[in-house]
Amino acid sequence: MNPSDSIYSPEMLGRRRHERFSFEKPGILRLEHVHGGLYLITVLDLSRSGLRINCPKAVARETRVEVQCLGRRVSGVVRYTREVGPREFHVGIEADRAETNGVVWSDGTLDLTALFQISRG
Repeated sequence: MNPSDSIYSPEMLGRRRHERFSFEKPGILRLEHVHGGLYLITVLDLSRSGLRINCPKAVARETRVEVQCLGRRVSGVVRYTREVGPREFHVGIEADRAETNGVVWSDGTLDLTALFQISRG
C-alpha cells in the first residue's frame, strides 16, 4: 500500500491525527465486561492509533472493546458509531493497547500500521 491508498482527501487528513489506510479484513469484536458480547466484524481501515470497523451492532461511545484480527488483538475505546444500513454500523475505535505473539504495545509505542504491516510507500 502506498500513500495514494489513503482513503481520505488531503482536506480530511488535516482534521485527523494520523492518515488512515484501507484494510478490509475479517475479525471479531469483543465488548469488554459484557457476557456474550462477541460479534463478527470487518476491519475497514486503520491508522497508527485507531481503526474503523463494520459491525452488526451499535456500540455506545466510551465502551471498552477488543478487536481480534489476523492473530493480533487491539484494545481501545469506541469514539463513535454511525448507522450505515439495517443492522450495519461503522464504529471508530481509538486504540490504546495491542498484542501479538506475546508482545504488547501501548500508548507511546503503539502503531497499528506497523503491527499490521501496512506499507506507507
